[in-house]
Amino acid sequence: MTNKDFFIFSENWGVFKNLKEDLALLENLLKDFSSPQLASFSFSPSVDVYEKDNNLVVEVDLPGFRPEDIEIEIKNNHLIIKGEVKEEKEQKEKNFWQKERRYGKIQRTIKLPLAVDEEKAEAGFKNGVLKIILPKKEEGGGKKINIKKEK
Repeated sequence: MTNKDFFIFSENWGVFKNLKEDLALLENLLKDFSSPQLASFSFSPSVDVYEKDNNLVVEVDLPGFRPEDIEIEIKNNHLIIKGEVKEEKEQKEKNFWQKERRYGKIQRTIKLPLAVDEEKAEAGFKNGVLKIILPKKEEGGGKKINIKKEK
């Protein structure tokens, strides 16, 4: 490499001049997001839907949630499950102090595959699993419609 070649190379080096600073800034930013003090999440929970007896059963995995964190509604033949959890933990020992916050939201909408009796719906929550029992709507006997002959 001649001096002339080095000069041309060093003139173009300006493009990379701030690369080290930019990488250090990115590294610090990523550290902030992986910090245990900032733990927020949003997710769509796993859901099982099945028929049992004369019911449609929906089971939703919601670890870390409590029943009071969850809202359930049926609207236009859709089951809507919403939840929000906020938690703050603080741990202090002789030479150790840690404080963590956790915040998260969920929402899941499930199109119901059949008509259900909304008035008789029930929900329970145990070990992080929400279980919703939706009784099937009783099918009516139907009605026969006679066709009138037009005159």
